[in-house]
Amino acid sequence: MPSTSGFTTPFITFIPAGVAPICVLPNSNEPDPNQRSASDPNYPAFQDAMTVREEVFVMEQGVPLENELDEDDYRSFHWVVYASVASACTPPHRQHHHHHPGSGGGGSSTTRIPVGTIRLVPPPHAPHTQVTPTPHHHPDSPPPGANEEGNYIKLGRLATIPAFRGLGIGKLLVETALNWAAEHPEEIMGDIKSNKRLSVSGVSITEQMRKASFVKGDISATANAARVGDLGALMFANTRGWEGKVLVHSQKEVKGMWERFGFVYDPRMGEWDEEGIIHVGLWKQLQIKKPA
Repeated sequence: MPSTSGFTTPFITFIPAGVAPICVLPNSNEPDPNQRSASDPNYPAFQDAMTVREEVFVMEQGVPLENELDEDDYRSFHWVVYASVASACTPPHRQHHHHHPGSGGGGSSTTRIPVGTIRLVPPPHAPHTQVTPTPHHHPDSPPPGANEEGNYIKLGRLATIPAFRGLGIGKLLVETALNWAAEHPEEIMGDIKSNKRLSVSGVSITEQMRKASFVKGDISATANAARVGDLGALMFANTRGWEGKVLVHSQKEVKGMWERFGFVYDPRMGEWDEEGIIHVGLWKQLQIKKPA
């Protein structure tokens, strides 16, 4: 069971892998694993993460709602930052009420709302493919510096709702995720080696994705199935472990933010389109903290 020690506070919540719903075949004979997700005690926090993501990526940036939850969410680790505000200022769908007695007997009420989120996707990863190729990098080759086993983690879905930007929430989320990763390398790789994170109801996630012919953008079902097959091969072949390498697929316009967090832009990865937004790649090498 993933440890949350030191990474869950009244202001930030850690969500272990295996909580999010997964993309499954609608006509599958297998039980719906999303029913299990909904009963997980961590599931409300994941819903809060999705509330933030939908506000930022779907409503603000125009990403299709059906594409916001993807096949990586189930196997990822997530964090959500909360803020307490007066209840009258909070939309009903975001409210978590807390009553504070006051001197007048009636008391006051504040609401704990999700304001930021990030996810960490553990290895393995499919080879990097660019929808919009550039001269710097072959569209079918893996990211520079990444080996075929995909021994890197990927940070993404970093989002802060507009009213709470400029307060350091993004920095808090990035630092929290990186610190947790540096202290939990075995946890990041452990479920892959034991195959626990790769199956639901006895059927591998890779197989469920293949059956569902999960297609995004203008990638054909055949090409996508081959890509998912590559991911499956990586899942079962990866035995080397994670050595501290971190990748982000950053929107080009916020590349400088990631550079301030210590990530280094990699021009060899080129530029590519994700959901109509140009992205670039950046890397960071973490020093893994060995247990005492």
